[in-house]
Amino acid sequence: LIVRDPRDCVISWLRWRGVPVIPGTIIAAVRVYEDGKSIRGFYNGWRKRLADPDVLVTRFETLFNDGGVEVERIAKKIGGSSVGVYDARHRYTATWSGCLSDHREHWTDEIEVAWRAVGGPIIWQTSTRCMSTRVRAK
Repeated sequence: LIVRDPRDCVISWLRWRGVPVIPGTIIAAVRVYEDGKSIRGFYNGWRKRLADPDVLVTRFETLFNDGGVEVERIAKKIGGSSVGVYDARHRYTATWSGCLSDHREHWTDEIEVAWRAVGGPIIWQTSTRCMSTRVRAK
């Protein structure tokens, strides 16, 4: 399971869909992200998997920026090979646009209000807390 800051997911999702990344579209995406659900509703769909000991959890940014350490960890978990995967990582995703999306480049006070209204901070706090526990346990 790849975990990513949901604010970065919103920005990436907008960019992938070719939607202008401006406060109004960001706020709309936070409120209705996918399948009529808010970003929190969308994340709640997979949150239970964070506690499953059989699920390997990794951070998206780590996977793309650690020189291949995380790819090797995944390969070891599934019994596969990591040879060449890290170097070709950008080719293995249909959503890669050439750079990582960073919400901090777009986030405003107005967006933060909408984010908090849908319970956005709870999503990332829950994910981060679970990740920290699992990383320490390994």
